[in-house]
Order: sequence, then C-alpha cells, then structure tokens
Amino acid sequence: MKISKLKCLFLFSPFERPLGNSLVFFQGKCGNVIQLVTDEGVIGYGEAYGDQSQLYKLFNELFPSLIGINFDSWELVQKEIRRSLEGRVAPYVLGCIESAFNLAYWDIQGKMAGKSVCQLFGAEPIDQIPIYGTGLFYRDVEDYQKQLPFFMDEMQGFVDRGYHGIKMKAGRYPVEQEAWLIGQVRKEMPAHMQLMVDANCGMRSVEETKDLVKRLEDLGIYWLEEPFKPDQYGRYQEITKNAKMSIAAGENEYSLTGFEQLIESKVSILQPELSLCGGFSQIPALIELAKQAQVPLTPHVWGSGMLYAATLQFYSMTHEKPTFLYECPFLDDPLRDYCFDSLTIQNGYIDTPKKPGLGVEINEEVMKKYLINF
Repeated sequence: MKISKLKCLFLFSPFERPLGNSLVFFQGKCGNVIQLVTDEGVIGYGEAYGDQSQLYKLFNELFPSLIGINFDSWELVQKEIRRSLEGRVAPYVLGCIESAFNLAYWDIQGKMAGKSVCQLFGAEPIDQIPIYGTGLFYRDVEDYQKQLPFFMDEMQGFVDRGYHGIKMKAGRYPVEQEAWLIGQVRKEMPAHMQLMVDANCGMRSVEETKDLVKRLEDLGIYWLEEPFKPDQYGRYQEITKNAKMSIAAGENEYSLTGFEQLIESKVSILQPELSLCGGFSQIPALIELAKQAQVPLTPHVWGSGMLYAATLQFYSMTHEKPTFLYECPFLDDPLRDYCFDSLTIQNGYIDTPKKPGLGVEINEEVMKKYLINF
C-alpha cells in the first residue's frame, strides 16, 4: 500500500465577535486537516495543531516527497518526514506535522481492518462519556466586570444542555479581579458541576499564581490549567509543591521527555493534544508513563470534528470507564457539529465513534462553506 494523493483541507469558522484568552484574541476557530489517499483507494484523515499559514507552506513542500511512499509502515513515513523537515523547523512544528500523518495512518489501518482505532490498540469504544464545556472566553470590553453578563449567559447554556462541567479563562486581569469573576460563575453554577480554570500560559509570576491558586482552592475549583509556558518546569514545581488543588498541563508538549518533566514537576493531570504529541503511536508510551507515576491522563482537544473523533478513540484507549470529563469547546461549533458525521452531543454526553478508523467522514457539501484558500 502506497500514498498516491495528498491534500490540505484548512477550515475556518468565524466568531460573531473576537474571543480571547489570557494572551490573545481570536477571530474564529480553525481546523488543519490533511486527506491522504492510498493506491488502493482508501482515504485517511489527520489533523495538525498550529498556525495555518505555516502548516500550509510546509505540507505543500512535504507532499511531493511522500507520493509513492510505502504506507504499510509508520516508521518509514516518519523517517521520510524527518528527513525532509528535521533541522528546518522547530521540534514543536515537526510534532504537529508528524501527528497529522500518524492520525491518517491509523485511520487507514482501521479502515483496512474494519475496526475503530481504539480496537486496534486493544480497547473498545466507550459510550456515554460525560463532557465539560470549554468556553467563557474574554470579550473585548473596557472593564473586567462587563465580562460577567457574557459569562453568565454562556454558563447557563452549558447548564441547560446538561454539561457536567465548565472550563473558563483566567490570566488577563489582576488576580483579585479574576477571582471575583470566577467566584460569580461558581456561585451561579449547580453544585454538582465541576468548574475548571485555564490560564493559557498567561500567568506573569510564581507569586501571582500562588495567590490565584489559593483563591481558586477557596472557591472549590477542580483544576488550574497551564499557568505557565510548557517548558517552565521550575515554575510548575514551585506551584505544585504547596497546591491543594490539581494543576493540569500537557497540551503543548510534543515529546515524552516533556511529559516526564511535567511529572517530575508534580503536575497532577496530564493533557496530551493528539494533533501535537505524536498521534496514536505515542499513546501507549504515554499511558505507561502516566500509570507508573499514578497521574491521570486525559486528552485535550481543539480543532475540527476529525480531531474530536480521534480524541474520543484516545479517550477510549486511556479510560476503562467513562468517568473523567471529556472536553467539548463551545456550545455550537460548526467545524465539529456540521462538517463531520457520527459526532453527537446529547444531554451532556458524547459517544466514541464506532465506524472503522477514526469513525467519522467528511460532509463535503457542508465543509465547502468553511474551506479557506491561501
């Protein structure tokens, strides 16, 4: 089996108004999908984390060297990708590209075998996975208190649809202002719902973060996610040694070494991003690493419905029961809800797709609306 065709499918769904985290505002949500066709006519899909314009350029440079490559062995494909790009791009970017091809590889392997990807790794697709909603992004307003009406409306939407938790943003304002916003949301949420907080690497100092952690502990927040950049392991260790709440990280790690250092820093929840960390081929080693350290391992996801499907396969590989909440950003996401089949969120739960491979296919007619050209 050889690669005969390769194609980029870059997607963009605009927001009604810009939405921000601690560092930047976004105009919309992206998906960086590749389509791979074998000489036997089997189509596989993968997805990459990262900047669209950079990935577009690199994919189109790389594709010609991969046409005709034997696709029966992931190691051969990985070797060619590294031969072409290693030393020319940052390891982080190489991780994004390798991950996309690895997802496509296992999508095709599953379709050839008539099994879902998790079954290829000895697991069964899990149904009725409870979800949490990632949202409550900042709006571009002149005063922090003016964020609250947006937060409350969105929070109520997650509650009304049966979500089991919410993850909101922090890090843009001084700690006392952030704590006030978080406290107002926690007070209005049902007691049974978890509330998580994501700083998106935006905390300015260890002392500021210790102050935030103490306030979040008093509010009963379940975890604080990514207060610092992924390589600031010393800062993580300063925070985790006295924290009584969970500190989560890992979405920006691309190597086993990085996850080992997070574990050494006493991060209490690891969140690999499948479209960056090496794809499915890296998961068995990550599972073993987390098991030895007795640290929960649960996926981060941010992309199109193709990546959601892949990440649900990942969830089924790493959880014996549907206990840990699964991430579903936004109440409505066209790149998840309309462009792909077999993904349904119902009453706060989602099922792992059971069709062969990743388990979803593109709705080409709908996707046309979101395709972008460079």
